[in-house]
Amino acid sequence: MLRRKPGFQLYVMANSLTFGLSTASMFVYFVGLLGAGPRRDGAAAAVKLTNYAELFGQWSVYGMVVAFAAGTAVVCGGEELAVFAVASVATGCCCFLLGPFVYGLTFHGGV
Repeated sequence: MLRRKPGFQLYVMANSLTFGLSTASMFVYFVGLLGAGPRRDGAAAAVKLTNYAELFGQWSVYGMVVAFAAGTAVVCGGEELAVFAVASVATGCCCFLLGPFVYGLTFHGGV
């Protein structure tokens, strides 16, 4: 029923991308942990892999926000656009503003 709606198609693509990035993030993180051997270059490689895992994790969160917004738009439809706008703004504020704030408090002079 929803297959042909662009919002649903965006939801499916964003959800699939988010799942792939999240899985890649965990895989790269664990490979980095296992690859950290006693050699100096092993530790450097582990740090690089951990940085990639963090980047993939961030991208998966952004994809999750897009999937949420697209799914909400499909469910709310055109007549309840105000609900979609409020949900999108609230999600954006929480994800993109509150997340870096909490990160800064935790790791740079924190709580």
